[in-house]
Formats: sequence, structure tokens, C-alpha cells
Amino acid sequence: MTFGSALRELTNLCGVKRCNLAAALGYDPSYVSRWVNDIKLPANTEHNALLQNIASYLAENASQEARRKIARRFSLDLPAPEDPSFTQAIASLLAEAYRSSQVANAQAPQKTGKENAVLFRAKDTSSNPESIFDALQNPTAHTHGVDMFCTMPIHTQFKNNDPFFRRIRATLPEGTDIHITQFVNMGDIAAMVDAACRSFCYLMGAPYDIQYDFYELPLRRNYGMTYLIRNGVLLQYLRSPFSKDLLLLETTDAELLSQYCSEANNYIMNRPAINARPGMEKLLKNQYFLEYFMQPRCRCLLKRMQPLFFPEELQRRLLPRERHQGQQMGLFLDGSRFFESMILFKSAFVDYIYTGRLMAFGRTFVISREDRMTHLQYMLEKLSQNPEQALYILSTQNQLCNLEDQPTSLFLSRSAAFALKNDAGRDRVMYTVSSTAMIEHLNTWLDHIEALPAEQCLSGADAIEYISRCIRLL
Repeated sequence: MTFGSALRELTNLCGVKRCNLAAALGYDPSYVSRWVNDIKLPANTEHNALLQNIASYLAENASQEARRKIARRFSLDLPAPEDPSFTQAIASLLAEAYRSSQVANAQAPQKTGKENAVLFRAKDTSSNPESIFDALQNPTAHTHGVDMFCTMPIHTQFKNNDPFFRRIRATLPEGTDIHITQFVNMGDIAAMVDAACRSFCYLMGAPYDIQYDFYELPLRRNYGMTYLIRNGVLLQYLRSPFSKDLLLLETTDAELLSQYCSEANNYIMNRPAINARPGMEKLLKNQYFLEYFMQPRCRCLLKRMQPLFFPEELQRRLLPRERHQGQQMGLFLDGSRFFESMILFKSAFVDYIYTGRLMAFGRTFVISREDRMTHLQYMLEKLSQNPEQALYILSTQNQLCNLEDQPTSLFLSRSAAFALKNDAGRDRVMYTVSSTAMIEHLNTWLDHIEALPAEQCLSGADAIEYISRCIRLL
């Protein structure tokens, strides 16, 4: 008896829905369907615990009559249907069937080409296929690091990205390099600009030391959404032409994987990425900041408190400029004179009020209470003198850009953009964005943030009043 046939009979006899079994195990229902239909076995490294969990779930949901039927069908030697050893008997039955399937698979001829592809129904694209993690358990897929290509719209998996990255890291040996190339279609971003831009900023600062690059695809062709792991697996979502079903095509055929990877590499070979990591030194050398502040409509979205409206005397005394940084860092420190608008998370502002932590030059400085008072009073004075210069104090929880989803501080103009990744209390990585279309979408996103109601984003007189209250607290 195969593992699939044993599991199929057990679920039928227990009256258990396989979608409920999948949910209890934490798997996608389509993956359990592949076990039941003998398309795939659970991964070797986890099957012992998994089989025990399956047996426990079946035992919990089996009536006494169902237990009698199972005992008769599989010749289980149990004194009574309610015997507590029933769970272990089911686990042993599944383990024996699993071993039989392993032996049968080892003796079967190796499938190649078209025979190695499987097409099955998928519920939706919001969950990550288990085949990704199975492929990562194969050492040949990550001998020189993991290379993944993806054509999903960047906002499709947004809510699941963090557990996805965390599970990838847990699956791979410590220190494995991970590089993800995300192909994006500007039409997808334009259709859901707020969700897409929020996802873009999150992925630029992808956690768990994952290198993430974006490349633009041309206007939508008739291609499906694709996951591709070099030397691992190819997964492609398709729409059935005869129904509303979503289908997932899966293959591990080495020749096909190699062809897809070569085509992807050829596509990006002479194309610039949407984002780049030049680093602070290179940007200073190329006078990037001088050019940035010369652009119209400079604005920023800050995750950490920066030296906004910082008095010159405090700059000289507390934030010593390094000689080679010169004029560019001076512009950066005096940046509030150049910004048309600044959006600052309220929690970052409150953290500064109470702790004095302030970010500058990729480092954290602690400002004393007296100097904070001087700084805030100067900020209040400048805002009162120039009410047209907008400071927005953004609620940590808002409908467009929650703090926990925003690992970067974003700086925008009409034709340039860069981001500082905030990590472990310091700005660790500098990104630039070169795509004019992406910059336009990011500006639209900030327009929407600035238009949020006062309950979510304070500006003008409300922002001035909030700063005044903070000064009184100090």
C-alpha cells in the first residue's frame, strides 16, 4: 500500500476533510492533495513528526465506529476502539506505507522532461507553495547560495512575506546567501499603487539578509506568474481557459530549469535594475546628494528621527562632520530647508522625545534633554514662520504605511529617490531607485499619505500643536 492510498482511506474512513487536515498541519490543501494522489511524498527531514501529527489529528476526529472500521480494514490489533494506542497504530501504519512508497519510488525509472511536470488546481496565489521549501532542502539547489526569480506582482504576497523569508532562513544552512530577482510590471503597480509601493519599500529592505533586486517587465504579455529557483524547482500559475480555475504547473526538470534561468539572466544582462546598492561612499564621491537637493519637490518618509530643523550650533557641536563629506553632508543636515514635505512616524518622534536617539550619517546619536529642548523649540519656530513647509506626523498604525512594514526611510524628488535601511538601530544600507516610472508611483503614494485624515496623519496647525505638547512634556 502506498502512502497516498493509506492517507486517502484513513481520511475517508474518519470523515475528515483534507482541507481541514491541511490547515491543522499548516500546509496548503493542494500539497496534501499531492500526497493523497501519490504525486509527492512529504520531505524526508520532517516526515516522522509529520506522520505523528497526522495520526493525532485523525484519532481526535475519528468516532468509535470509524475506529472500528479502520481497525478491521488495516487489521490493527486493538483491544477496544477507544484504546489510547490507536494514535500510535495509525502513525506506524503511515510510516510503513511511507517506507513502501520510498522503495517503490527508488526502483521506478527516473522521470525526465514532460513526465516530470505536474499540473494541479491551486486555491489562490496568497500562500507559498511547499515545493519551494522542498527544493531548498536539496543541497544542490544552494551549493553557491540560493538564486530565486519571481514574476508575481510585488504586492501579492505582502502579508506573507515575513514568515516566508523567516522559513527560507530556517530551511537553509546558516550563512547561505539568498538573492531574489523580482520582475515587476508597472501596470500592476499603477493598479494598486499604495499596496505596491509599500511592498516595494519593504522588499528593498528585506529582512534576514536577503538581497532583493527589481527589474521591469514590458507591458503584460500572456505569461503566468512564476517562481523559479536555480537547480531547484519551477512553479508557474496559470488560468484554465475552460473554467475559472487557477492551476499551478510544477517541474524539477534540470534541463528546463537551466533554460529558464538562462533566459532570465539574458533578459536582465543589459538592463539596469530598478534599485541599486551603491553605498554611502560611492554616493558621496559622485556628489549624489548635491544633485538630489537640486531637484524639484524633495520630500521624505522617515522611519527614524533625523536631524530635521537642527540648529546650526547643535550641528557643529553634536554632529561633527567628517572632512571628506563636506558640503553634501551639510546639505543633508540642513535638509529641512530643501524639503517641500517631510513625513515622520509618530513613534519615531516620541522615541526621540524620551530617549534623545537621533539618526545621522548612518549612526545613532543621543541628544541630551537640554539640547532636545533647543532643537524642538527651533523646529516649532521654523514651522510657525513658514507654514507652507509641511511636516507630517504619521500614525504608527495607518491604512497606507504601517511602521512594522517599513524597514526603510525613503527620500524622494521628482526624478530621484534613495532609501536608508534601518537595521539594529543604525542605517545600514543605502539604496537608490533609477526607474522614473517607479519614482512617479512612489510620489503618488506619498501624496496619498499626506492626504490621510488627521486621526492618522497630523500636519499644519495640528502638527505644531503636537510638537508644543511634546515640549511641555520635556
